[in-house]
Amino acid sequence: MSHARVRGLLNKELGAYATLKSYVPKWDNVVAKPTDSVVLEAHLIPTLVGSASLSGDLEEFFGIYQITVVTKFGSGDGTSDTIISELHKIFKANTVFTAVDGFCVQVTTPLNPVEGRTDGSGFWRVPCWFEYRAETFTKDKLASPNTIN
Repeated sequence: MSHARVRGLLNKELGAYATLKSYVPKWDNVVAKPTDSVVLEAHLIPTLVGSASLSGDLEEFFGIYQITVVTKFGSGDGTSDTIISELHKIFKANTVFTAVDGFCVQVTTPLNPVEGRTDGSGFWRVPCWFEYRAETFTKDKLASPNTIN
């Protein structure tokens, strides 16, 4: 499934940034212990799978990639603003991330931050997100063996 491949490519980019900055990446379905360090929570939200070809050999994958910047509550919004600004440069609209085998994911919207909130846990959470698209093409693969001549 290509949404898994999309997740892999985008998580790889976010992970490289987190490592460079000594932030803690938190992936879907992975528990991260509370920390004083900045945490970047990543969530892939698939929205649509389609096919623009009658033969079914082209599949298109659309969705949202959300990154929630988590910092200590009460430390101001400067840290999260700086991180979101840096993430905006990494996940810039029309940026294409390519896997070794040629599979590509394109960022289709700018990074959109949402107003920060606390959940009462002592952390400030600022979600931001962008839309993506990817496609796979399987040449000469028929969608169905049922053909009318």
